[in-house]
Amino acid sequence: MDICNCKACIRLFKKSWADVERNIGPEEEAEFSKYMLKYLLPILKQIHFEQENEKEVESAIQGLSEVKIKDAKCPQDERMYCDNCKTSIVDFHRNCSNCSFDLCITCCREIRDGSLPGGEEVYKETFVNRGKAYMHAEESARTKGTARTRGKLTECVKSSDMNPEPDDSLEGHVKLKSEWKLMDNNSIRCASCGSGHMVLKRVLPENWVSDLEGRAEKVAVEFNLFNDPVPLTQKCSCYNSVGSAKAGNNNFRKASSRDDCEDNNLYCPQSKEIQNGDLEHFQKHWILGEPVIVRNVLELKPSNFSWEPEVMSRSLREKTNSKTMKGSGHLEVTAVNCMDWCEVEVKIVDFFRCYMEGLMHHNMWPKMHKLKDWPPSDMFEERLPRHFAEFVSSLPLKDYTCPKFGFLNLATKLPPKSLKPDMGPKTYIAYGHAQELIRGDSVTKLHCDMSDAINVLVNIREVPVDGAQLKEIEKAKKRHMAQDQKEMEELLKGGNQRLSTEISVLNNNLKGKECNVFVPDNCSSNSAGALWDIFRREDVPKLQEYLRKHCREFRHLYCSRVEQVSHPIHDQRFYLTLEHKKKLKEEYGIEPWTFVQERGEAVFIPTGCPHQVRNLKSCTKVAVDFVSPENVQECMRLAEEFRLLPQDHSAKEDKLEVKKMTLHAVKKAVDFVEKLSKSQESNNGNTKPVCSKDEPSKGGKHKTRNGGKGRGEGGKGANNTGEGKSHRGN
Repeated sequence: MDICNCKACIRLFKKSWADVERNIGPEEEAEFSKYMLKYLLPILKQIHFEQENEKEVESAIQGLSEVKIKDAKCPQDERMYCDNCKTSIVDFHRNCSNCSFDLCITCCREIRDGSLPGGEEVYKETFVNRGKAYMHAEESARTKGTARTRGKLTECVKSSDMNPEPDDSLEGHVKLKSEWKLMDNNSIRCASCGSGHMVLKRVLPENWVSDLEGRAEKVAVEFNLFNDPVPLTQKCSCYNSVGSAKAGNNNFRKASSRDDCEDNNLYCPQSKEIQNGDLEHFQKHWILGEPVIVRNVLELKPSNFSWEPEVMSRSLREKTNSKTMKGSGHLEVTAVNCMDWCEVEVKIVDFFRCYMEGLMHHNMWPKMHKLKDWPPSDMFEERLPRHFAEFVSSLPLKDYTCPKFGFLNLATKLPPKSLKPDMGPKTYIAYGHAQELIRGDSVTKLHCDMSDAINVLVNIREVPVDGAQLKEIEKAKKRHMAQDQKEMEELLKGGNQRLSTEISVLNNNLKGKECNVFVPDNCSSNSAGALWDIFRREDVPKLQEYLRKHCREFRHLYCSRVEQVSHPIHDQRFYLTLEHKKKLKEEYGIEPWTFVQERGEAVFIPTGCPHQVRNLKSCTKVAVDFVSPENVQECMRLAEEFRLLPQDHSAKEDKLEVKKMTLHAVKKAVDFVEKLSKSQESNNGNTKPVCSKDEPSKGGKHKTRNGGKGRGEGGKGANNTGEGKSHRGN
């Protein structure tokens, strides 16, 4: 049925979740439950092992063979977290007997081992604002005017992020080391108050985890879950003997040119094929940590529904009487200026006008703006109800991606009263430019999401660029390169010999050597919207080494050079240009999957794969996060990385709570399989078994935090752009 985009229809629209819920029969639910247990049971065992170790320590402290763990009495609608490392606490932890300080058992183990608990290193970073003339590599001390645009834009810098005078700077906080004292009996004295002792407590009922492990083990043995004769990492039948896509297979897209590799092509099916039961094919690629591109997702429910900026702007204007929209605040939004990465306040109408018509700096350099956290994901459904419904209904593979009913989405397994993480949907709306600018590009910087994500490109708008502007852009690029070279030479004269290799590399850039990394051939197509680079998990160590080595070649706030690196990926301060991707391959032999996302395409990004995005046109993307059973182990690994970040790091806090998701997902799966088995036994074999036991199953003071999970494109991560997936850059 066609959808009307008039004001009255937008205002009167009502949606129902029943329209997107898929009915799953007992047989399919049993198969899904056992499929999840194959991936989640090892994690449950690890959680139980850590708890048993802490109980043994407590037994030694108390001098008893059996100890009773005290109940922390944490309400279901509150989130408990470690006051030291900011990771979430799902069950066992220690609490100060004198104050409210909570400590996770991982930090407790680190204290006993004599290591620094939970990322307490000193962290300091300074970005100096040298003024607009410096950012544009202009000689004059000051620039006249504010901005030129084909459509007038009224903006003001937010007071909290207002550009300082040229001698001002922004810097990180310094966290001093705390004093932890380990007593002779291995008990821990509180570093917060200095007098209390850390007492072992639990959140879940007594023996809840150990009992659940026993039940899950019984199901695993009964149904031979770990005796699958087919290796989980086996390539699907669409590859030939040398690892290339078979001739005539249109469901693959070349995305890299790595030598002697079998994964240069990405699975790229039509949405209709995925909807018609191709789940197992998807899983064969997904389990390998490969991105998947699904084409034409907006055609699943043909209609004349519009994601055009005029309609979205109208949708908001129609909501002025909403309780959340009262006052004039709804007329303005926060955007990020991609030249200096500072925030500005702009009117919604003006932002969308420039989305269609373009915006320039005083010197005709394209001015790229990105909306930040708009609309807030917890208000997306209320402020844009029609768009919310259209997005959810068009999602492919809803068993994974549906934020409410996805059976293979662990985020849906949390108890009803539990505080939920913010998994989206969330919009990413930004201007774009086809040519790589190097400085001021509309990008989501390199980041890594804590969860899986799906990102759908729903709208693009190309802004024409005339010959005069192209000439000015080329002139400015030459000034930028000259400024880069001069600064590197000055640093070298200052006695920093380590920069000699960077000068050499920069000179190679200026020579314009031929690039030997893969470049998509559809960047200039009418439907092209965004250029993606997604790195393989196994290449992350080399990627991090490269970024640390070349960090001074990158710019961040106020176009200042990056001088210090806490974590090359989680800092979200780097975007690798074409030249940097070339150098990365020359020096370390790695390159990302690179592809163009066209309108109507959905990109599945596996957790643990660092990625970056550059808009080739003005783009509107919508993303939602999910947690798949295949990638839970990677979520756990990332949670540990975030835990070890500096205390004031933007990615520090664990808001995903993947351990809690895992425990409740295992419980639901075990409950259903046990119930079904008992039902079949009671029928004395009159009911056909759901799954043969001889065959492996196949997939088919507590502290309260908000449910937010900062993210970048693809998921939750790029906090400096307001986009993204991790705690999610598109």
